[in-house]
Amino acid sequence: MSTYDISIIIPVYDSKKDLNLILGKLNQISIIKGISLEVVVANSSLPGENTISYSISTYPALHIKNIFLKKKMRLGHLIRTCCAYSSGDYILTLTGEGVNEIELLETIYSKILKNVKLIIVSRFESKDISIKPPFIIYQKIYRTIIFFLLGKRVSDSTNGFRAFDRRFVQALGVNRPGLSFFAEMTIKVLQAGGSIESVAVKNQSINSKEISSKMLNLEIPERFSFKTEIFGYLFVILSAIFVRVTNSRNER
Repeated sequence: MSTYDISIIIPVYDSKKDLNLILGKLNQISIIKGISLEVVVANSSLPGENTISYSISTYPALHIKNIFLKKKMRLGHLIRTCCAYSSGDYILTLTGEGVNEIELLETIYSKILKNVKLIIVSRFESKDISIKPPFIIYQKIYRTIIFFLLGKRVSDSTNGFRAFDRRFVQALGVNRPGLSFFAEMTIKVLQAGGSIESVAVKNQSINSKEISSKMLNLEIPERFSFKTEIFGYLFVILSAIFVRVTNSRNER
């Protein structure tokens, strides 16, 4: 067992942003629920702008670790880097869709106690969703492909608001640099026989950009677009097909 139950990764791409709101919520949850939390603040602002505003002494229930990155990173690369500096048994990644749903931490923790390897906060289990129809269609197609290849149904294969067993996932060698990092993680956990469960998003009426601005005051480094991500997702799918074909041949 590690020193902390969960290491929460918070990417910061603007040094002037204020973290006090989210740190206050996490500190309260840690005290009330008895969850041991490490917070990894990954500052990817430009050199000379490292002036994130918060006082560590104000949050005694949290172990706060600051990482100052020397260059801008895509989200998958940043999270993988932060995992190497984390000490928790599980990693919880906060992205735009997740920052106003931190109250779900207790539900996520209950699944961690059951040794679920990957917990995804799903955007598609709620009727109140504001996601654009083309992305919903894309997600249905992608999840159907996952079911065809691996025989498992996943409600949301790409969302970055998720918790995962740090050692288990690191051992899988997930290495995509962009948003396809999360899809690759999903497929590799399934291939390795790890359990996956979902937690439904409660409030999906606000889009990720508004949530980032109003709730956590963070900036997400990249938005999903087919132009920038399609090759990453195709690579993940082709890798899964290769593994399935190889396994089928070995079983004969």
